[in-house]
Amino acid sequence: MSTTTPNKNKRPLHTDEEDIEDILNFSIHDKNISVTKKLRDTTFVSGGESDVNKDKVVIDKQQEGQSEILVSVPPRDRDLEDESVDERAIVIDPLEDIEFSVTDEDKLCMKMDIFRKEWIGFTKYKQIPPIIIQSAIYSMYNDGTFVDKNLQILKHSSKIRIFKMINSQNDYFIVFQSDLIEKINSMKIQYVNTSSNNNNTTDSSSSSSSSSSSSSSSSSSSSSSSSSPIKPVLHAIPLLCKSKVLDLFIEKVLPNCKEISISKQRINQLLSSEFKVNQQHQLENFITILVQSSLLLATNQDDIFFFTVPGSGIFVNDLVKGRKELLSMIERLKYKEILLRDLLKKKLKYSSINLSLLIKDLQGNEKIKFVQTTQGELIRLNKVDE
Repeated sequence: MSTTTPNKNKRPLHTDEEDIEDILNFSIHDKNISVTKKLRDTTFVSGGESDVNKDKVVIDKQQEGQSEILVSVPPRDRDLEDESVDERAIVIDPLEDIEFSVTDEDKLCMKMDIFRKEWIGFTKYKQIPPIIIQSAIYSMYNDGTFVDKNLQILKHSSKIRIFKMINSQNDYFIVFQSDLIEKINSMKIQYVNTSSNNNNTTDSSSSSSSSSSSSSSSSSSSSSSSSSPIKPVLHAIPLLCKSKVLDLFIEKVLPNCKEISISKQRINQLLSSEFKVNQQHQLENFITILVQSSLLLATNQDDIFFFTVPGSGIFVNDLVKGRKELLSMIERLKYKEILLRDLLKKKLKYSSINLSLLIKDLQGNEKIKFVQTTQGELIRLNKVDE
């Protein structure tokens, strides 16, 4: 029979005399798994003495390399006169009745979150939602098809959005949809604050001119002719304000269009209920505001717009410059190769992007490859014919 040594990290859980049911949280191979175990009608095996309080259940966390967890359970009958049995224990297989809920797309999402956290260090791009270069994700996997498949699953579940880099045919970047919505909401707040400040300025200037205009209007009204009736003025239908447009973009467009582009006709279909009157003018105003907000970008095709991220153009331009500079740096070397540790010591002149991110990007694009040597990892340019 196995015994356990006192563990200072033991965590007591509350129990019930009639039924012992609780959630055991432990780590198996670096995966957090919630397991519900019902300890009812269980055959107990006598264990050794312990200083554990009798009204607690203590679960020893699984140690690396072990396949068992020792659960110490107090006597079910509190009135037992046998004081020799202070504690009873059972052995539970931690893999029994456990359903692993970590899917492939969840694992990919967690890896992308690493790039997302690294974004905090880029002070130049602090106003831009965290951008993840798709080619950098390919560098972490040997199977590009696996990445594409799970990215599509994450996209259709509205966890991420995929955007096309306009200056390249096959380059894409990824943004978590929650980060994009957070950016849009901050734009709304900025717009409301700016509008209120402008209104206050307008009110103060209009009040000063109202007194002078009132005297002139009274004199002109007495000289005006009353022979013809006054015709009613047809007021124009007010267009949607920017704040309302951004709300509709979040509520109507993002959940229903998950591709990299959208047509004017599709926007009209999604918002037909909102454009009850003056529909064409409202549609044009809606698209104009989104283009001005850098959420849509016109294409060469008529009435087709790419989705984009506000401020992403700055990052994409830096990415293109960094790629060229890094490749040129390796190209000038005699054997067109360099140790990774030596390359990371260098600094870029024309780009603010982290060197390690550029290396992953070029590896994912198959512009460079890694070779293991006795001196460490070697980066070598990929030949065109390879």
